[in-house]
Formats: sequence, C-alpha cells, structure tokens
Amino acid sequence: MVLNLPDEQKVQFRIGVNYQRAMRLSPMYPSWYAGTLENAYRLLGRYDEAIASLNSYIKRDPEDVRIARAACRYLG
Repeated sequence: MVLNLPDEQKVQFRIGVNYQRAMRLSPMYPSWYAGTLENAYRLLGRYDEAIASLNSYIKRDPEDVRIARAACRYLG
C-alpha cells in the first residue's frame, strides 16, 4: 500500500493501524490504547473515528484524567 500523506501523517496512520491490531488481538487492552488511537485519528483529521475512540476510552476508564485533556481538544 502506498500512502500519499506527509511524513507525520504516515507515522500517525501506522500508529493507528498498530493500535487497532493490538486492540483486536487482546480485548483486555489498557485503556490508554484507545487514547493513543484517538490522538492518531485526530491528527489525521478523522474526527468521527477519534471521538469514537475517545468514547471507548471513557467507557474503559472514566476516572483517567487524560480523558478530560483529550476531550478539551475538541472544545477549542
């Protein structure tokens, strides 16, 4: 597969692919995996997927303060 993306976006894309694979292979993944995936999607401009990942993060660990920080990114 050839990606026609700037270098930083290629890195974020690979991160997203790797974290998706890890989450599929181990359903008991750490909650921060979803946060990392959210960040990769956001940096790629895939906001719907980023928000879905953030919602997954919230469901897994609602007490994690990193969630609030991630959510604030969408508020501007």
